[in-house]
Amino acid sequence: MSGLDSLPAWLDAGATPPAPAFAAALPGLACAQALTPLQRLARLRESGLAECGFAGEPLYQSWRQFLRGYGRSYGRRYGHSDLAPTLVVDAAGLDPHALGAAAVLDGAPWRLAEGLLIAAGLRGTQRVELRLPPELTGREAPLLNALDTIRLRGFPATRLRVDVRRNSLPGCRSDGHADGSHLVHTPETWCRVAQIFAASADTVDAALLTLRRGLKQRGLVELRRNDVLRRLIYDWGGGVGVEGRDAVLVFDNGMGGFLPLSEADLSCQPLALAAAGIAPSPSSLMVVAEGVCLVEQTRRALYRTWQLAENEPASIRSLLARSARLVAEITVGRGERRHLAELDELALELATQGLAAAWPLGSALRYFRDQWESHARRESSTRSCPEKLCLVRHAAPCHAICPANIDIPSFIAHIGHGDYSKAIEVITRDNPLPLTCGLVCPAPCESACVRSNGDGAVFIRPMKTKAAEHCLAEGAYPKPDLAPPTGKRIGIVGSGPAGLTAAYYLRTLGHAVEIFEAQEQAGGMLRYGIPGWSSAAATSPSTWR
Repeated sequence: MSGLDSLPAWLDAGATPPAPAFAAALPGLACAQALTPLQRLARLRESGLAECGFAGEPLYQSWRQFLRGYGRSYGRRYGHSDLAPTLVVDAAGLDPHALGAAAVLDGAPWRLAEGLLIAAGLRGTQRVELRLPPELTGREAPLLNALDTIRLRGFPATRLRVDVRRNSLPGCRSDGHADGSHLVHTPETWCRVAQIFAASADTVDAALLTLRRGLKQRGLVELRRNDVLRRLIYDWGGGVGVEGRDAVLVFDNGMGGFLPLSEADLSCQPLALAAAGIAPSPSSLMVVAEGVCLVEQTRRALYRTWQLAENEPASIRSLLARSARLVAEITVGRGERRHLAELDELALELATQGLAAAWPLGSALRYFRDQWESHARRESSTRSCPEKLCLVRHAAPCHAICPANIDIPSFIAHIGHGDYSKAIEVITRDNPLPLTCGLVCPAPCESACVRSNGDGAVFIRPMKTKAAEHCLAEGAYPKPDLAPPTGKRIGIVGSGPAGLTAAYYLRTLGHAVEIFEAQEQAGGMLRYGIPGWSSAAATSPSTWR
């Protein structure tokens, strides 16, 4: 294989039946039907076939566990009451930009169906669960058509019922959640099973890999596992297209780990990649310049892994949260040497628990230790962070977008503790009219709230109103500290919100202020321009004190 257009023929077969006769159309299934379940397991073990995805473990291990019917922890963990044996096609990979799953679903549905039917004979399985991520919505049609064609042609095969689970997300574990009631493989792995039993000429120890940005050639390649990784990069990928002395290899969009290009002289066998601290069977590879901040990249990968752990036990979520928090503290300048020592222990614990977070954390700590050390020493961002991203405490998104620059996280924290006076003190540092703002502000902060993608944005504007009403009910807003008199007198024309705000802050600076207003009452647009139903309380003089 010398180019990206040299993919195997089985990956471009399309949905057309390969032959009218059973033995020619499904040679792997025809062979498997002459074998007992134990003989099928022995055939798989002799082949040495490894998982194309997840931890890249030998397939016979999960098949043996499935054949024995042990390990019912999956159903308890994920709330499944029905533990009937199920074959799972998991197309949700760690990198949504990887092309392998889509290529198999579109180009090799007959191979995929054949692999499922071979495994169905182990325990008389009739259920198939097809997990599709959002980016592969609608890609189930070729497989369903292939299974229907097999049934209509009367081929001797188990009739399978397919349950399509759309909008599925990858798990945070590296083993694919395989157990005794669910046999879980990627679409490509199911095709490799069919190849093994058919003794196809395409049967090779290989896996599909998507070459992404940073390589001079991009696209889908078949990575032969006996080859050397550097050869893939320089021969198949055309070399790297980034500048720098030592580029960085990024696997599975960072969630599969990081490796310096200088360390790429290793076999692509899963055990060799695992020993190097990266994903044993990655689905994608990209190359970035050596100046990238691996501490920040690790933080993003750990946060994403924590998000994927929603259905995991509390102990697992706590372990992932602790890892992500320690890395986050390092990036904002709160790191110490003890953080690195604890992260080393956590990386080992993550690997022991079979969690994919071990790959980005372990590889980054192993190969880019100097970056972690300089971050932990809290040196200036120009020295410790190559991208100048870390050690700078950026404002929260809600705070950054607020036109009045109100410290929203701080005042919400005070409200959470029931200290409304402190909350108003925080607000009035930048806006002396909290109740007015709480009634008429368009609330751009709520659109920027980071919880919008979770259970919904925080209702920030009504919280200002609540704090203001509590303070006014107790007498008035807390009075600000005043600077010593400067002897300067300032006149302000207009008592609208701008004039009142200017007068407020000039007075706190020690200047004498006098406001001139043409209308009978003060308030400007608050009184005469905004409908009364939304500003009646805001125009009360008690809110301007």
